[in-house]
Amino acid sequence: MSEYLFNIEQNIESVVDEFAIDENNRKLIEEGMQSVLRGKYGLDFDICSTQWCFRSAKTKELARSEYFSSYRFELGKCKVNAATIIRQILVDIRSAVNNDIYKKDEYLSYSKNLAAPLFKYYAGSPGLIIDQLNLNTIDIQIGMHCFDWVPTYDSDGEKCNRNYIHDVDITIPFTELFSKKKMSSLINEREEILYSLKNGMMDIDDVELFILDLTFDISINSRNNFDKYYRENGGWFFKRLASYKKDGEILTTRSRPSSQALIIKDSNVLQFVRFIYFVKIGYWDSDKLNTFISDVIANNLVEVVKLEEGEQTAVRWIIEYLDKGGRENENVVYLKISNYNKKDAEKYKYPPCPPSRLKSSNVNEFVEFLRKDLANFHFFKKDFLDKIIPYAFDV
Repeated sequence: MSEYLFNIEQNIESVVDEFAIDENNRKLIEEGMQSVLRGKYGLDFDICSTQWCFRSAKTKELARSEYFSSYRFELGKCKVNAATIIRQILVDIRSAVNNDIYKKDEYLSYSKNLAAPLFKYYAGSPGLIIDQLNLNTIDIQIGMHCFDWVPTYDSDGEKCNRNYIHDVDITIPFTELFSKKKMSSLINEREEILYSLKNGMMDIDDVELFILDLTFDISINSRNNFDKYYRENGGWFFKRLASYKKDGEILTTRSRPSSQALIIKDSNVLQFVRFIYFVKIGYWDSDKLNTFISDVIANNLVEVVKLEEGEQTAVRWIIEYLDKGGRENENVVYLKISNYNKKDAEKYKYPPCPPSRLKSSNVNEFVEFLRKDLANFHFFKKDFLDKIIPYAFDV
């Protein structure tokens, strides 16, 4: 076995020795089926899945600027081992949930529901990002230090450096980071590809393994399990009012939206989306209302709001999401977030859910909800709701 692979495997093995609670747990970890945090602390970052998520976006993000510092750890060196990385990640998660200044700009918060970014975290953030995230995964970089036996030349006839580093970026489930079997196989596979490309006329002198970025679904984990970890490893807990579970919170260090992200930049478009949201969770769809919404999206009613092409796509996506099962979940989530009680309305930040599934003859009740219950809150600009009522309803 090469020395560099031995060092990486030894590093991983030392972490497994520290975290495995019994032989069955060790086997699951070594097979890449369970992370080291699951058995000892009950923290579940093991299910790797792809999900569309939502983020209340700041202006810099809407411009797709790459303004966050790089999140980078090297695995296999004496200065930073896998156990240190795990501890750092848990400290960073706590800081992100507690909204501390420390690491604040390295972790971005997304939600698995639309309610939180639309109504809870919009302050100072004029836009919305809808992106597909790979949950409970890490981006790693395998850097191979190569030496070519045969000299090569570039297009200008200049001799290429025979010593170079070949980098490969890969996304893997978080659980596989602690499996010697999985990591060794991954590195060996990349080595074989390089040897094949060079017809075996090369050496690989060293391999560096870096953790570049990560995305964790923290919402499925109980506060008690987080507290257990922090209690045993020092430091403070999550702030008691942290609502990461209710918000369906996802944390990621992948700072730029993906190429498939849907982005709304205009706060006027967002208030139109909020109107659609209340229509959908109240099941107030009607032919007239749907025609009005379609006309606005098509920019046939620019006096209401004007949408850019990308925003048109995003709003249509939101409607499809709500129509195909999203509204049921959003209704439940919004009720939890708002926790509204009309008797103490002045104490609440959020309006109630709209009257639900009323007959068309009760349209006045929904209009009254728009004019009074919604207009009293700051999610809509002055007179916006009054402006759209004549277009949307027969009143």
